Amino acid sequence: MTVGCTTFCGYEPVIKRLYIDNYKCFVNFKLGLQRLNLFLGENGSGKSTLFEVVRLLRSFLISLSRSRSLKKMIRIRVGESI
Repeated sequence: MTVGCTTFCGYEPVIKRLYIDNYKCFVNFKLGLQRLNLFLGENGSGKSTLFEVVRLLRSFLISLSRSRSLKKMIRIRVGESI
């Protein structure tokens, strides 16, 4: 998974783009995001799965930020793979 966002130290990060590959219905899926987004689609098109990915990413970043050994490394740059 690749994420592009602003720094995670001290203020809310803004995800600018998201790439998901081989997770549930997403294969080689790229999504560009703005400050405000509207997600519309038919049932089973992946809307909930997209939000599940964002929740998983959030949980990962929170656990990473709480890790004492990694606190100084918490800066995610545009295009950095995690």
